[in-house]
Amino acid sequence: MLHTESSFLTFSHANTLGVTPETIVVPLRLLLGVWLVQRFP
Repeated sequence: MLHTESSFLTFSHANTLGVTPETIVVPLRLLLGVWLVQRFP
């Protein structure tokens, strides 16, 4: 329960800064995709 509340607070705090979870997830997925392509040509 405490972990869920802390995650919610983190997301709401990030949203006030204009940062949404998508702005964090999308670049990570792109980097992961590039890394996979380089590792398995």
